[in-house]
Amino acid sequence: MSPLLVQGSGTRDGSGGGAHRGGREHCRGSHRLPGSAAGRTADRVERRLTLVDLGLDERIHTEFVLAQAICRTLADEFQAAELDPLLPYSPYVEGWRERREQCPQRFRRQGLPIGRLNTALDMLHISRPGGEDTLTTFGEFEPQQRDLEPDEVRSGPGAARDLFSEFDPVTRPVLWRVLVIQVLLYWCFQNVVFGQGLPDPDELKNTFIASSMHASLLGALESRPDAEAAENLTTTINVAMSYFTDRLTPALRRVQALAAANRTPSLAHSDQALRGVSRQV
Repeated sequence: MSPLLVQGSGTRDGSGGGAHRGGREHCRGSHRLPGSAAGRTADRVERRLTLVDLGLDERIHTEFVLAQAICRTLADEFQAAELDPLLPYSPYVEGWRERREQCPQRFRRQGLPIGRLNTALDMLHISRPGGEDTLTTFGEFEPQQRDLEPDEVRSGPGAARDLFSEFDPVTRPVLWRVLVIQVLLYWCFQNVVFGQGLPDPDELKNTFIASSMHASLLGALESRPDAEAAENLTTTINVAMSYFTDRLTPALRRVQALAAANRTPSLAHSDQALRGVSRQV
């Protein structure tokens, strides 16, 4: 079954992406491990910023929280499987190599432990002359993949390759949920980056469904001949919203609280200054 790679473009409205078929497109999908750019960016920012730094700018702090979440969803596939409606998922079983061929929906690993995720992301990161930190190019990445043994699934790079090899939303329903969650989070990230901010929690679902990114996602899924066998996109979107509420809402509330706390002294100082001017007048 040819892979379906959901890609968000760099455009402001997030349009683009869809069902890309063919071996080379599949390799490019492996190169741009979903969450890789956001994950490496969050990691580099995390090394340099303190809580005080983030508190000085609510927008930057929000971007940082979203970037971290985008990356870490790949290590949170058990949470995605357990959200209602529950998907049977037990990849750690005796005889897993044989059983994952018999029933990949349940027994094939559809996420990456955080340690292997970090190792895979490290492979995509390079320091260039002059100290510039950036992602590897496709030309730099491809030889690294060729050096891996065909059945290597234990290392970070090998596990990442295996994760998306012959990906299909029907046979990898848990990973499909993870990718849809990432689409939602990338859409939120784009809104914040371009100054639109996040919709109110009560409006998040409806606003996302009305977006061009959702339209691209729906079109890509419906274009597949086996679309009816995949989880209904409305159900998957509901799962993504539940994940956002459970994982992101508490962190975003802390961002707002920290920003409000940092604004309060400035407001008090301004009020005192205004009273002083009034007395002088």
